[in-house]
Amino acid sequence: MRAGLGDIFEARGCALVTLGIDPWHDVRDVPQQLPGGRYRSQAEFYAAKGPAGAEMMRHSTSLQINLDFGFELGDPDVVEERWRIANLISPLITASFSTSPGRDLGGPVVASRRAAIWQKLEPSRTGFPPGFVAADGGDPAMHYADMVLDAEVMLHRRAGHPEGMVTGEGGLTFRQWIERGHPAHGPATLDDLDYHLTTVFPEVRARGFMELRAADGLPADLAGPFVALICGLVYDPTARREALALLEVHRRELPDLWARAATKGLEDPGLAGLAGWIWPLALEGARRLPADYLRLEDLEAAAGFLDRYVLDGAAPSKELHDLLCLAPAGALTWGR
Repeated sequence: MRAGLGDIFEARGCALVTLGIDPWHDVRDVPQQLPGGRYRSQAEFYAAKGPAGAEMMRHSTSLQINLDFGFELGDPDVVEERWRIANLISPLITASFSTSPGRDLGGPVVASRRAAIWQKLEPSRTGFPPGFVAADGGDPAMHYADMVLDAEVMLHRRAGHPEGMVTGEGGLTFRQWIERGHPAHGPATLDDLDYHLTTVFPEVRARGFMELRAADGLPADLAGPFVALICGLVYDPTARREALALLEVHRRELPDLWARAATKGLEDPGLAGLAGWIWPLALEGARRLPADYLRLEDLEAAAGFLDRYVLDGAAPSKELHDLLCLAPAGALTWGR
């Protein structure tokens, strides 16, 4: 399908490109593409907090992968391990699978502008559940619930208003809405909570499955390695447990690792060292999975990804940045 779309675009003098950020246009020249009530309210909510919202909504994209918790296996340890590894590898995903180099909102050049933008967006609904980071021994589900309840209310769905949406005024968490009510919108309902859940965007989002959100938008030749390596870590128990043993000691550092992943990527020695241990374990795990899990070509591409980038302490964003500096139009081919 992708190849067919590419042919259609090329016949009209256009290139179909996948990157984590638009490196060619100013955000002011890119109109919001989704005009519905939800997205209008989201844009208004973020605009009141700064410029990061417009950058995120108009300029950036990620490749999200959805993996199951493993409830059907009947082993709560598997569920807990999968949740832990998905969160703990998120900074390594950002550092390794970055395709959005550039100046961070007018500041220094960073490895992943997309991730840097998310880190400036609205801290109550992004990043990691604080209870998980604290490694307090509590229930991961309660950690997630606390993050959701302590996130600010982005919008209220109310009949009689344009498109049924009223933008949240900021500063009101969902927990406060439950405890105090709202002078204009009344008490919070279960339906309100269900919708509020769709407006919270941690690096790993619980939706009945795990939505991993840490990677930049990836061209086709990097998407296969990404899926293969993540599946190898999450689904192979040996790789998962070996990786957890290496990463668990860094749990309290997750916010700092995430920030370093956005700014320096694999040029950060600590992240490069962790990547050099974790991704080979992931590849071994991917190769142990049943034959119908992954395509052989994706396993081979994953091995090539390690050789080309990770084992050299580099990431796609470095290669892309050098190309953009040399010949900006050249990235049209790189990102296809």
